[in-house]
Formats: sequence, C-alpha cells, structure tokens
Amino acid sequence: KSSSVVDVNSNGKTDTGDQINYTIVLTNTGNALLSDISITDTLADGAGNTLSLTTTPTFVSASAGSTSVTLEAGDQATFSASYVIEQSAANTGSVINRATVTASSPGNTNDVTDTSDDPNTAQADDATIVSITPTPAVEVTKTVAVVENGDGDLGLGDTVRYTIVIENKGNVPLTSIVISDTFTDYLGNVMSLTTTPSFDFSDLGSNEGNITPGEKAYYIATFEVDQASIDAGGLLNQATVTVSSTGGQVSDTSDDGLDGDGNTTNDVTELVIDHDPVILVTKTASVNDISSDGNNLDDVITYTISVENQGNVTLNDLTLTDTLTDGNDQGLTLDSGPTFVSATASSTSTTLQVGGTATFTAVYTVDQQAVDSGRVLNSAVGLASSPSGNSDTSDTSDDGDDSDGDIDDDPTIITLTATPSIDVSKSASLVDPDNNGTDIGDTIVYTITVTNTGGLTLTGVSISDTITDGNSGALSLSSGPTLTSGNAASLAVGASLTYSATFVINQPAVDSGSVINVANITASSPGQTRNVSGTSDDPDTVAQDDPTVVTISSNPSIEVLKSVQITDNGDGVTGIGDVATYT
Repeated sequence: KSSSVVDVNSNGKTDTGDQINYTIVLTNTGNALLSDISITDTLADGAGNTLSLTTTPTFVSASAGSTSVTLEAGDQATFSASYVIEQSAANTGSVINRATVTASSPGNTNDVTDTSDDPNTAQADDATIVSITPTPAVEVTKTVAVVENGDGDLGLGDTVRYTIVIENKGNVPLTSIVISDTFTDYLGNVMSLTTTPSFDFSDLGSNEGNITPGEKAYYIATFEVDQASIDAGGLLNQATVTVSSTGGQVSDTSDDGLDGDGNTTNDVTELVIDHDPVILVTKTASVNDISSDGNNLDDVITYTISVENQGNVTLNDLTLTDTLTDGNDQGLTLDSGPTFVSATASSTSTTLQVGGTATFTAVYTVDQQAVDSGRVLNSAVGLASSPSGNSDTSDTSDDGDDSDGDIDDDPTIITLTATPSIDVSKSASLVDPDNNGTDIGDTIVYTITVTNTGGLTLTGVSISDTITDGNSGALSLSSGPTLTSGNAASLAVGASLTYSATFVINQPAVDSGSVINVANITASSPGQTRNVSGTSDDPDTVAQDDPTVVTISSNPSIEVLKSVQITDNGDGVTGIGDVATYT
C-alpha cells in the first residue's frame, strides 16, 4: 500500500484538509487462481484512535483475465482509497493505514492472507504512515471575574481574578510556556498584579509546562482593586504567551473571550469600574448667647460644615459656596469663613479621598436685620470634580437633624427671639410773656419723645394726643403734634422720635385750674400690625405713665364802684324832693 498526499490548501504542508490517496496493489505470487478476494482496511491516527476512510477501497484495474474478486497466478489487481485529514488526526502527528487481504485457493476458503507493506520502506509488512507536518498553534484567552468583598459594590478591597486559558490548537505538544502580562489602568498607567500568573490545572491532565494537542492549560492571576484603578475608571489586561514545539516557537496574544463585543481576536480584557462620585455636606450651628437671654442681637453663630466623600472615586477641586439669609430671604453676610479646619483619610481642603471628610467653620454675628426677620438660614453647596468630569459632583448641605422632618438638603436654621416695646415721655414747658405765672394767653410747649426700647425694629409709628382741662373738658392743641426728629416709618432698636405740640391757655383751662395732656403711640413690629403701643409718661414725676399736667394758678379779685346822680326838683337846691339815683 502506497500513499500520496494532495495539498488541498496549497500551504506546502501535510495538514488538516489535505487528502491522502492510497493505492493498494494485490499480486498473486502463487501458482493457482485466487478467488473471493476481500480487503479489510484499518485506519488510525498517531495516538491509535480509529479513523474512517473518506472513500473505502475501490477496484481500479486488474491484469487480463482477473477481476476485483479473482486473481490469476502472476496477475495484479489495483484498488484505491482516500482519507481527508481531520484536525483530530492532524493533532496526533500522523495517519497510519494497513490493509489486510484474504482470498481462497481452489478447494479452500479464505486460506490465503497478507498484510499490506509500505513499498517505500525497507521494513516488511509495515503500515503505510503519512506524517503530518508539525503545525504548532496556540490560542490564549483571558477572562476576568471579580471576587466581591461583601459590600455589594465593585471597589476597594475587591479582588480581580484573571483566568488565562492556553489552548494547544496545533498538532504537536507545546512546552517552555512563557507568559508576558501587560497590565494598565484606563489612563495607560502601568499597574502591577497582586499575584502573577500561576498554573492552576490542565483539562487533559498534563503537568505544568506541557500542553498536548487539543489540551487547555489554566493559569490564574489576581489584582487587589486600589483607588488609583477606580479613579482611572477600569483596568486593561492582556497576556502574550510564547511556547516551544518540535515545529518551532509560536505565540499568541490573549483575547477576552467576548466575541459579542465586536472584537473577535486579540482584544484586551477590560474591567470597567463605574464612577460613582458622591459627596454629603452637613452644616450644624452653635450659638454663643452673649447675654444669656436667648438667641438675639449680637449673639455669635458658629457653623461647622463637614464635607464627606461617600462615593468610590477621589474628588478634587473642592469648593464651598455659602448662602446666608434672614427669615425674609434677604441676604446676610458671614463675619468669616468658610475656613478649612481639618480633614481625615489623607484628604485636604480641596481633595477628598474616598471615605474622607473635610471640616470647615464659618462665623456670623446676629444683626438687627436678622432679628427682625426672626430667623437665620444658612446653606452651603459643595462642588468637586471626579476623575471623569469637571465640577460634576455637588451637594447642598443638610442640617444633620432628620428628626425635624427634613431628611435631605434642608438649611441650617437658627430661630431668634426678641420682644417689641416702646417708651413714650411727654414734658411741658411754659412760654410766659408777661412773667406773671401761668395764666390765660400763656403757651404750653409739649415735647414728646418716643423710644424703641424693645429688640425689634418698629414701623408705622403713629401718635394721638388727648388734651383736657382740669374738669375733663376737652381742649384742642394749638399746634401739633409735629415730628421734629427721627423717622416714624422705621424706628430702629434704641432710636427715638421727637414730636412737638403747643397749647395757648384759654379761659376754660384757667377756670378749671389745669391742663392735662396724654399722648398715645402705636407701631408695628415685623410681621405684625399695630401690635405695639405706649402711653406717655411725665418724666418729672415718679408715677409711671402718668399724664403731663400743667397747673394754672388761681388769682381771683373784684373791684366795686358806686356813683350818685341828683335830679333837682327845680328849686335849684339839693334838698327835699330831689331824687338821688345810685349807680
């Protein structure tokens, strides 16, 4: 049995897909006719595994007088068969073929037999062996899995497990395995594996360093996720494997095993680590109650602002924007701050490491505007940049007190307490032109002073004046009250208004013996209407809120004159009969 190979793929090698054509020549070397000729063909690969011919032995020709089943003495018959080399056979390195022929001599049954010989070798009755050209080939696949640390997120402390599968895709054993690993983060920074590739097992049982055809060897490498890799957004890993064989040295660069991603060969094994930038800003407040009288004017509020990195990436370029308003949403101004105080987890005033907190303080001294509004509201907005964006992470401060019903981003509120009050005094002075004491025609000049004695600004101050005589008879001011100083529309705490009024003493006042004057003041505190009132007090008396009384001195006097006129009776002599008329 001889063989010839058709190089079907025209690569100059005997390998998968090529066709082996076998020629079987039967020769009757005896002196008698042989009949009932049959051929049994055995085909195996280099590992002894049975193969199947593509075409079984087929009669081609015979000497004159002979057929496919009879062979005259000295004649020959030729048969052919073929086999298309399969990959599994190529992997064993050879294809082995033997033909066994049986025939019957006259008067006998199957008494003649022979096993084929390869005419191209010196050995007798040896198998016809076609050697497959050594074709070493290796394919490397690297997959990635994460061994999570139990917190439910891909991040610090998780272990990245790389599995490198080296498959012998050729037809010769592979040895001297060298794995070169290229490992970077998404930004191209070179990273170092925590554990380098180490042999795990081979699926056909070979020891480390040897891979038989069709076998897969598994190697494991690991990496402990660090902050740098998270900040970079992921990892890129690829292995290049070089192996030796009888057919020379070959190599392959790993594929990630995910052909659905559009890359079917030699694409890098990627692990995407999603960025989850989160900051939490909390602002609390403490009040230094200077006068121990509750939160009000000139007390000092100290704000503590904490900014915590609750995400999974480092945050940079941290800034704070502070908004301070009164209860009417009008702007206030901090005395100082926000000022950096400290930080944890190696953070700074502008950089927050994961889990780190930066602490700032700010100070505000309560002013009258705030007191009048009743509250001070403060919010801070923290703004920072994650590795994947500029100023892409922000949070508005929460007051840290979820028991108030606001659990997210509520302002830090300080309630202020103050009581409105007003004091009114009315004094009187006399203009006495004739210097004869208080009497008719003299002018009483009233000075009314209104002082804001409370803790709130008062608006809309108005005055009403009641003047009577000593008998409670109504009188009328000659002029006023007229505002002479201050602003009645808005009366600041501690400020005063001055009014002036006059009264020219008339007879009813003189007759009653006094002039009694009272001024009544009303005003409004913030958010209220005419809720503040006061009655004037005479500052020259001990009594409180008493009327201002001007006493008119009483000076009664009378003069009586009597005259007489005589009406004469005509005798020219005043005497009897004359009439005396008295006036």
